[in-house]
Amino acid sequence: MSFFSKKKIAILIISRTKSKRLKNKAKLKIKGINLIEIIVRRLMDKFDRKNIIICTSNFNNDKTFYKKISKKYNVGIFFGAENNVLKRIIDCLEKNNFKHFVRLTGDNPLVDINAINTLSFKHIMNKSDYTFTDSLPMGMKPEIFSLKALKRNYKKIIDLNSTEYLTYF
Repeated sequence: MSFFSKKKIAILIISRTKSKRLKNKAKLKIKGINLIEIIVRRLMDKFDRKNIIICTSNFNNDKTFYKKISKKYNVGIFFGAENNVLKRIIDCLEKNNFKHFVRLTGDNPLVDINAINTLSFKHIMNKSDYTFTDSLPMGMKPEIFSLKALKRNYKKIIDLNSTEYLTYF
């Protein structure tokens, strides 16, 4: 059993097609491959597929696209709240019995895969609620959260439709 499975750590790829700034950004292609597929392929080289979950909205346009990616690469998929990203994440973690998660975004193919391991070990060993790094350039940084911290903060949020940027909370 892998460290991620033992410690109940999911790698969630948070993505949806209905972005306000750049719609369908996860579908954009580099050399014919969608950004989210690049991320999934890179993760599969280092991590067990059962720990990788595409966490997207229940918006109809998202379902077809993300189901296709999930099936093609045999990774998990979760459909949840469209605008309340924090609820979507909490529901996904609870449904799949995870206690921590690495947050990646579906439009960020340059995330440092090795940093995921390093930060995850640090996160668990220090019994942290949130672990991040400043030693990498923007666009390469993974971050790790505990479900416990998310639930604790969820109760304090005034505008639940502005939870896209978890680190603010």
